[in-house]
Amino acid sequence: MKLPLKTITALVCTALIVIFTYQAYWLHNLYVTQKQEMETAVREAMRISDYNELVLRIARLSDDRHIRHGEVTFQTGYALDKDKRIVNQGVQTKVSRNDTDAIVIHQGGWRDSLTVRRESHGQGRSISVDISSQRTSSPPRPTDEDNRETMFTGMVDKRQSVDDLTKMMQQGIHTGVDVVREPDVRVFDSLLTARLNDRHIDSRHRLYHLHTRQHTTSKAKTDTLSILSTPGYAPSDGALVFEYQYDTSHSRFYRLLIEPLGRSALRQMTGILASSAATLLILVLVFWYLIWTMLRQRSLEEMKDDFTHNITHELKTPVSVAYAANDALLQFAHDLDSKARETYLKLSLDQLRKLSDMIEQILSMSMKRRKAFTLHKESIHLQETLAGIVEEQQLRAEKPVTITLHVCPSDLCITADRQHFVQIVGNVVDNAVKYSRYSADVTISCSREEPKGYVIIKISDHGIGIARVHQKHIFDKFYRVPSGTQHDIKGYGLGLYYVATMMRLHGGTVDVESEQGKGTTFTLLFR
Repeated sequence: MKLPLKTITALVCTALIVIFTYQAYWLHNLYVTQKQEMETAVREAMRISDYNELVLRIARLSDDRHIRHGEVTFQTGYALDKDKRIVNQGVQTKVSRNDTDAIVIHQGGWRDSLTVRRESHGQGRSISVDISSQRTSSPPRPTDEDNRETMFTGMVDKRQSVDDLTKMMQQGIHTGVDVVREPDVRVFDSLLTARLNDRHIDSRHRLYHLHTRQHTTSKAKTDTLSILSTPGYAPSDGALVFEYQYDTSHSRFYRLLIEPLGRSALRQMTGILASSAATLLILVLVFWYLIWTMLRQRSLEEMKDDFTHNITHELKTPVSVAYAANDALLQFAHDLDSKARETYLKLSLDQLRKLSDMIEQILSMSMKRRKAFTLHKESIHLQETLAGIVEEQQLRAEKPVTITLHVCPSDLCITADRQHFVQIVGNVVDNAVKYSRYSADVTISCSREEPKGYVIIKISDHGIGIARVHQKHIFDKFYRVPSGTQHDIKGYGLGLYYVATMMRLHGGTVDVESEQGKGTTFTLLFR
């Protein structure tokens, strides 16, 4: 069962809408995921940059020969209790030098420090001790649920994030090293910029180095230690804010302001977006070509139906006329004089010739598709050959016909297949006669175009003409110019198709110029 074209078109459009919707949904989710991954990458870049800055500071301390720093020891601040849970034990840093010993302990929201200084005076020696305690931000305390998720059984449980443990240890090392030398914010900024560039993230940013200290028992005050910014960068209202706390007391941290990562995410999705657009475009073109082909096939089917109807009528007419003429000769042979018999015989011959021409055209259309089809070209004298065509058309016409022939020079010749050449010109002249209203006035002019030596044959009439909208279709197979409900002009849509096909096989071209109501000119160019 064949589906109507409207149903197929609706199904195709529905399929395209579903594909577009799914593709848009998939791309949107990918975009959101890409942004989230980039935000995670920014946080990780801050942590890695802080770690690298910490390593560089430790290396510089090791190479510093001017400061006799002696020995620095510290503990990270986290350990396992008797139930093998991670608990905060505070951070303890010990600095031993030749002239100073210092112990700094961070625990329970307080920073306690003990400093012992030694000074030598000749044979004598003096010692001074400083003890101080300062309120700081309370360090994070693992909850019971966190403890349940951070149990150790000889190794790190799979539910405990290794990144969290790494961060804890990094914060502990930070607290110990920061006692000896403060973080180098410029180094951290340069490392962060390089890290962001490696991830193809817009590296323009503003960096704050902040310190939160307990101002009263209930309020905390944040001091800005330093600000670094990319030259010319001013954060917008929608700028993203990332914070990274690098010590165990969470009193010191970096704050990063960076523009929304949507554009960076789109840049990284360029390849996917391009391939998706190309895929969708191909789908649209394929579906469009499918519908166009179906429309063309439907038009072709309609034209074939018209052709079948017309050719049946065209073939039936000469057969009927010839049958009737021969039947009359048989029935009334003794009663007819020689002139009447000659009239019936000429009528039969004319109808048989007409039938033969139609069959020849149809056979030519099928023969040209075969690989064995060849043209038998020869030199054709145009004046003589065209004169014969003119005489035949005038004899066959059912209306007054005037055909004027101009060949310049008079001995002009072309190389072509004689049979098909006669049929080509005959089809064009026959159309000129048929599509003239009451009488036909046709002009055939032949000339040679120099210097290329092309031969041009123009066939003009003053008939009804062809509308511009139909001119590009008249050489299509089975196509006939619509004439509404009137079918007074016989034809089956193969004449001009035959002309165009044979002209191509001869290496030439056929063109048409027409104005509705004023006439038509066909130009045959033989190379």
